[in-house]
Formats: sequence, C-alpha cells, structure tokens
Amino acid sequence: MMNKGAVPLERVEDKNVRLSANEARQGKGFKLHTDSNGTHKTLANITGDRIKISMRAPGGRLSLRVREQNRLQTSEALRVPLPLQIGKRKTDGKRSVLCLGPDEWVIRTPCEDVQALLQKSELLRDATPHSLVDVSSRDVEIDISGRDVEAVLSAGCPIDFRQFSVGEGKRTIFDSVQIILDRHTDTDFSIEVWRSYSAYIWEGLALAIDDVNAESFLAE
Repeated sequence: MMNKGAVPLERVEDKNVRLSANEARQGKGFKLHTDSNGTHKTLANITGDRIKISMRAPGGRLSLRVREQNRLQTSEALRVPLPLQIGKRKTDGKRSVLCLGPDEWVIRTPCEDVQALLQKSELLRDATPHSLVDVSSRDVEIDISGRDVEAVLSAGCPIDFRQFSVGEGKRTIFDSVQIILDRHTDTDFSIEVWRSYSAYIWEGLALAIDDVNAESFLAE
C-alpha cells in the first residue's frame, strides 16, 4: 500500500451516509476543503453486509506512566483500577483502563472526567512520582465490525487473532502505522490511532475490504 500522506480528520456527522469500499478508496463521499492548516478530509461511514466501519464519538483519553513501587498509591489516589497484565483491560462504569506495558496504561473516560483526574494527579505527583497526560485530542477511534473483520484487519496487522481474546487490547501496527487494537466481541473491534494517520488507516481498511471482497467472489 502506498502512503499518500496523512491529513487531519474531521468526524462525519451524517451517520446515514453509506459508501462501498471502492467508493471510500476513491474518495467519494469525502467533503474536502482547504484552510490555513492544509487539506482536511471528512470520512463517511462504510456500511456493508459483511463489514462496517465508523468513527467513534470523541472521548477522554489519558496516558498513565508509573513505576511498580508507586503503582498502588497512584491507582488508589486516582480511583482508577490498573490491570497488571499487558493487554488486559479493567472496566469501571463508563471508564476503562488498558495495560499497554509494564509501567504504561491508557485510560478511556468521558470527556467531563478528564480534568478531575488531572487535578488528582497534580496533587499526588510530588509524593508519588508518575505521569498522567491528556491525549484526548491526539487520538481518534475507529470502530470496525462484521463477519469479515479478522480478514480485513489481517491485511495490515500481524496479530494472530486466535490468540486475541475478547476484552483484550494490544499495541500493534496496521500497514506500518502504530495503533491500539481492542477486541470487544468476536466480530467487533476498535482501532485507536493518532489523528494525523487516521485518513491513511481509513483508506487502508477500504483497500483491504476490496481485497477480501475479491477473494470471496473468486471463491464462490
């Protein structure tokens, strides 16, 4: 796949827009305009019988880094339960926490909770060294689901989906771009990626859908 360059993304508001994978790949349905920051793409949902792709509504995201000796105190002070095994997630109401590494977690929470967590972190920092950073504006999340979802993701992602359980999340790549991939059900995933790469990932998924559709057609 050729990287044509990433562009900033604006979330589509019209959820009734329906595009085939080929239309999405060709850019049909993208509302383009140019401003002082360059060209922006508005991405329409892809809806089909075997695969669906849509942008998830914006939410709060925080990156937490804390060493083992300070982990328990930080978790208790923030009132955020931290899973200890890489790839595992804990959910508490509308908040979920995914362990990305031995000292790294991503906290997903409603936008209105972000400031409160940052304030608790500020009060705690001197006594218990850690880092809590708001990355809500940096990342976007793409929902992808359907019976062909594993085949589409496998086109650009090296994960063995037989070893990827429901409820887990992994830092991985899709077509050389770093992503966080979450598995919510057997056929329901989400991709978290830096905003600047989102249009490129979207196009890559559309191309993968074309390939999977072609293989299915030839197999019939």
